Amino acid sequence: MLAQQVKKMPEKVKGSDLPKGEGETILVVEDEERSRDFLRAVLVMSGYKVILASNGTEGVLSFTAYRNEIKLVLLDMGLPGLSSEEVLSMIRALESDMKIIAVSGLINLEARSAVMEMGASDYLQKPYLSDELLIKLHENLRH
Repeated sequence: MLAQQVKKMPEKVKGSDLPKGEGETILVVEDEERSRDFLRAVLVMSGYKVILASNGTEGVLSFTAYRNEIKLVLLDMGLPGLSSEEVLSMIRALESDMKIIAVSGLINLEARSAVMEMGASDYLQKPYLSDELLIKLHENLRH
């Protein structure tokens, strides 16, 4: 039973076989500095441009300022202050077809369903591997 609940991991992909960006701009809205630094490093090394925001207010302001450049938003779902749900709603109001990947440590399916119903394009479960992140970005940007 437990084996059925464990998230299926994608097949191991060699680093050189991972999908690369083509200079697309990704807005990362993440309040944890270490996570922001990790994401910036992985994304830049993989061919993406990155705009960082450390809270919801910065995220909305950055999106507003750079919305013509941004191709995808990585949105942490545990932001203090202006909530992630409010950020998601505001971005959707400005750009209804923006790709938004909700990132959360919540494991239950109800939380994931709620985020998707709020307008997220996809969901990434914390903790995740950089391989998973890059594959998820590629899938969302190409489809």
